Amino acid sequence: MKSPHWLGAWCLLLGSAIALPVAAQKPAPSVRREERREQREERREHRDGARDERRDPYEAAREERREQREATREAREARGEGRPERLDDLQGTLEERRAKLREKLTKRRETRAARAEAERARLVERFGPVKDNPALRNELRHHAWRMARLRRIQLLAVTEGRDPLKVRVEQLMAKEIARHEQAMQRFARPAPSASAAQGGVR
Repeated sequence: MKSPHWLGAWCLLLGSAIALPVAAQKPAPSVRREERREQREERREHRDGARDERRDPYEAAREERREQREATREAREARGEGRPERLDDLQGTLEERRAKLREKLTKRRETRAARAEAERARLVERFGPVKDNPALRNELRHHAWRMARLRRIQLLAVTEGRDPLKVRVEQLMAKEIARHEQAMQRFARPAPSASAAQGGVR
């Protein structure tokens, strides 16, 4: 059965009627350009916002480490564990500074045993028996080795009047102390609970 001609004409007419409004609604090229530009800007803002969100955890971690260093420094000062020897008294000519350095080193050698004993007592109080924990002993030995050399370099830099080296050594000392404090957190003994202090749970 053949379709009537009027049906084909009707479909043609209906198709053109639908296509005309769609063509009429098509925006001008300048409007499309503006829309694309706005879309690009929105995507860029979204991308920048996501980048800031990724950066925030790092900033938070940095801030937390900074607060930990401050708390550690304040705790040391409260315990009286700041640097007992001052380097400010190494003033004068080079020969005078070297003589003062010799005196300072002689005094430190004489008090070495007492300082070591006080440090051992503090460590046992804070971490328990050190000899039973090889990882703790290794960390303490590593830290002591680094700090001893940095202190000696610092003394020599002050004595010789090499300010850039002194600044660099102070930065390295701060970095090593922060590293050591973070490493020592693994070994800290938990504080006794109230029930354990009263004789245990009944």
